[in-house]
Amino acid sequence: MCIRDRSSGMQSVRLSNGTLLPQYGLGLSHNGGFNPDAVTASLDAGVRLFDTAARYRTEQPLAMALSQDKAVDRADLWITTKLWPGDAHDPGEALRRSLGELGMEYVDMYLVHWPGSWSGAESAEQAKSRRQRIWREMEKILESGRARSIGVSNFMPHHLQDLAESATVMPMVNQIEFNPFQQAKHVRAACHQLDIVCQGYSPLAKAHCLNHPAVCRIADSLGATAAQVLIRWSLQSGVPVIPKTTRPERVLENIGSLDIELNSAQMSVLDGLDSNMRVTWDPTQVP
Repeated sequence: MCIRDRSSGMQSVRLSNGTLLPQYGLGLSHNGGFNPDAVTASLDAGVRLFDTAARYRTEQPLAMALSQDKAVDRADLWITTKLWPGDAHDPGEALRRSLGELGMEYVDMYLVHWPGSWSGAESAEQAKSRRQRIWREMEKILESGRARSIGVSNFMPHHLQDLAESATVMPMVNQIEFNPFQQAKHVRAACHQLDIVCQGYSPLAKAHCLNHPAVCRIADSLGATAAQVLIRWSLQSGVPVIPKTTRPERVLENIGSLDIELNSAQMSVLDGLDSNMRVTWDPTQVP
């Protein structure tokens, strides 16, 4: 169920711990650079969710960009950052460094960035044990208050099941690649069973499919852009999104997705485009 956020006008999704995750945010990345103007344009347009990661090295630049806007209180922001596998031997220390980069006392969400190890091959049993150990540390972080919610990213059903066997608190969110061409139906079904919200990254499939005839026909019929149609499909599919861009004009274009509505026939067309295409990392082979 979506809930309207009074502070920004954006709708939010209630997580299993009761916190409200904005349905729309700005994704940041080390790929394509960083532009503080995109952050400013997002804030001006009412966006309050900003998604970064230690791996991206955009935590400090994000903090600097946010500090320029004195009108938005920290309490009204949603800041997500992530634990990189190379730092997973000590998640608490990794978060301490991230908080230092962000200049903040807490983040709204801390995610395990990747289900696999970055230090070589491991058996399924070793991988399971490692994930369970890391998750115990994530639960401690949640208890400490340094993260208001915790979750994972790129976790497949068997990775989630590993956590379910020993977790005291399950992930609130699983951030996955999601767009009409990569619908991850089995992952979404597993998350639904475990009361985990799926949040989608790469809703535009890194622009690979903006010229797809079906997408363009729908866009033309709505007087919208292909990017707006793709983002809107994710939202109407019940998946919050974090499209990435460094261009202020694209920020405004993408947010325009909140002002259009796809009818059932248009949703059905887009539902039929699933081809298991991936434009980012593939976690399906991680034991």
